[in-house]
Amino acid sequence: MSRLPKKVNRQNFYILFFFQTAVKKSSNPKKTYRNPIYLAKEYKKMIDSGKVKNQAELARIKGISRARVTQILNLLKINFS
Repeated sequence: MSRLPKKVNRQNFYILFFFQTAVKKSSNPKKTYRNPIYLAKEYKKMIDSGKVKNQAELARIKGISRARVTQILNLLKINFS
């Protein structure tokens, strides 16, 4: 009969499992197509009515570059005849 030593070292091992309970949906909404001419008219109306001071402020509000605002507004200068 074998005897155990008087002092026994015991070690506890813990295994942790992490399960994802739900899949997160993207917080960015899907972008839809907007007719650039109508978009240009909307931007021009916002500037003319005083809703925004200038193109830079409009760009900040819309989350686009100032150059893109200029490009869209320049569509109003095109002669479609």
